[in-house]
Amino acid sequence: NNPEDVATSIYHMAENSDGMDLPHYTKFLLISAYLASYNPSRLDVQYFARGKDPTQKRKRKGGGASAAAAEDALGGRDRQQLLGPRSFAIERMLAIFYSVIAEPVDSAVDVQTQIASLITLRLLTKTSAGDRLDGIKCKCNVSLEAIRAISRSVRFEIDRFLYNFT
Repeated sequence: NNPEDVATSIYHMAENSDGMDLPHYTKFLLISAYLASYNPSRLDVQYFARGKDPTQKRKRKGGGASAAAAEDALGGRDRQQLLGPRSFAIERMLAIFYSVIAEPVDSAVDVQTQIASLITLRLLTKTSAGDRLDGIKCKCNVSLEAIRAISRSVRFEIDRFLYNFT
């Protein structure tokens, strides 16, 4: 068995399966990784803070980028889904995970092992140096269609949490 054939078959399973055959919490970790890879970190409080009224607007302070500066050369906003996944810190993914999961996480669940499994399955790619133990960074290798299928399988409305996806 060629390791690349195994990786390819796992990737195709991720792309074509309705929800994949992953444990419940691992699916939420993958959803959290996708959100961390494609949403700007500056919007985490807006999307994931608990106890805050989502319809409440924050006052904008001066010094921010103007709307014209946010436009790219083609006249449209750079959409992250066109640029591909961004690297994110594992800590950020875990903060999103604990925010989006509806029930408390069972203490018997080893979240770090599940993250390692996602990296082994190549659903997440580690982008930080191999010898770093702190500040590990990854990026998500799953398509929007696959993450929508996974979200449906756990009854999570992913589109409510995606920034600038139309």
